[in-house]
Amino acid sequence: MHALDTERRTAVCIDLDGVGGGVWGATLQLHGPTLDVVGRRGTVLARIDTRSHRLLGRPVARAGQSEDAGTSWLPMLAPTAVLAVMLVLARRRRAVRTA
Repeated sequence: MHALDTERRTAVCIDLDGVGGGVWGATLQLHGPTLDVVGRRGTVLARIDTRSHRLLGRPVARAGQSEDAGTSWLPMLAPTAVLAVMLVLARRRRAVRTA
């Protein structure tokens, strides 16, 4: 994550690699001098001190719970399956016409 100070023209890189559960789709919530990285399920994945730009202790991850576990593959799988069926039917139709 990058903290950009447009007034002083500086940037600070905050390393979130060690945050469990992944930060894909996470949102940021400012609470006074801290910034929470909140996962899609509403769990706080990381808490950052906005003054020092350091992670403040890591929240305890619950066993077997991952923020990315809720990813639904159906929106990608269904159109792909439909296209595959259409391709098979088109090839069969061509084979019948040439025979």
